[in-house]
Amino acid sequence: MKKFWNGVLAFGPLGLLFFCCCSILMVLVIIFGVSMFYSMTGTDLSDAQSNFMGFLTIVTFLCAEGCAFLAIPFCIADIIVFSIYAFKNPKLEPGLKTVWCCAFISLQFVAFPVYWWIYIRKE
Repeated sequence: MKKFWNGVLAFGPLGLLFFCCCSILMVLVIIFGVSMFYSMTGTDLSDAQSNFMGFLTIVTFLCAEGCAFLAIPFCIADIIVFSIYAFKNPKLEPGLKTVWCCAFISLQFVAFPVYWWIYIRKE
């Protein structure tokens, strides 16, 4: 069970980034689609429709920003936990432990899943 939660911890920031990008892309597609529909039919947006599109845009961007702010403590926890795992791993040489810790700090979204896949998944 510990291996599963380590996998959640490793892939969590990547999942939040994916959700953030998808929510922004979704709102852009909806706004573009509605705008194209009204421009092709030659009708103007009513005030209610315009207000709803603005509301949808604000809510989606707030949701995306919420995911980004949630990813920050998630990444900090990942850096701490995976650095401890790297320094306690007897299979790693001391120089490689330092390289992994630097990778955790600089390449967070990629380094956590890679380390989990190589070292923790096999335990």
